[in-house]
Amino acid sequence: REVTVDELRAHGLTGNINIIKPNAANHGVDVGVNGGDEACGAIIVGAPVGDAIYARDFVRKVCDQHAVQLDAIKKFGADYGYAHEAMLLLKMCAAPRLVFLLSLVPYDLAGDEFDRAHADIINTFVEVTNTRAALDNLNNSNTFAEVKTARITRDRISLPSRRGGFGLTKPKDIADNAIISTRLACAPWLANKVPALRDIAMRTSPPPADPT
Repeated sequence: REVTVDELRAHGLTGNINIIKPNAANHGVDVGVNGGDEACGAIIVGAPVGDAIYARDFVRKVCDQHAVQLDAIKKFGADYGYAHEAMLLLKMCAAPRLVFLLSLVPYDLAGDEFDRAHADIINTFVEVTNTRAALDNLNNSNTFAEVKTARITRDRISLPSRRGGFGLTKPKDIADNAIISTRLACAPWLANKVPALRDIAMRTSPPPADPT
């Protein structure tokens, strides 16, 4: 059933309340059905609000957009000779974009899409640095030493800078921190606007009943 404005106010939500319904009459907000008849949601201030299928479709589309930008970075560094500048773009722009996406959508909802986006970043790195041959051994070599070297190379690229890596961190390694940071940032606003949520968060467990 549809939730009414009165119900939301009864639960403590204040201010202007607009209930957005996914249909063709909506304007000014990306609302609709994506990824199938069961997927619906809205993009509100840049974040997907909807079911799991909608959120996954949102991640896929954003990762596709990132891939186009990574291709431009690869050409900038590998084809035009601006390797240092391309590395800065990877570290300061491409990687943070992925972290921001992880702060909006839990990793478990679209893990394969997040991993694909990270693989695109790593592939751009090896193209710019001309180290493609080393990583190709990860899948194309039967020699243990070459496979081990390729794995170490990939893992070092993905390590945080403070640990000696390049800082292109694997999504799964930072997913929890990213989503929790968003929740912590939103918590004060939610506590102020929705007292019911604040009361739930502050509620303590009741003491156990006395044995009879």
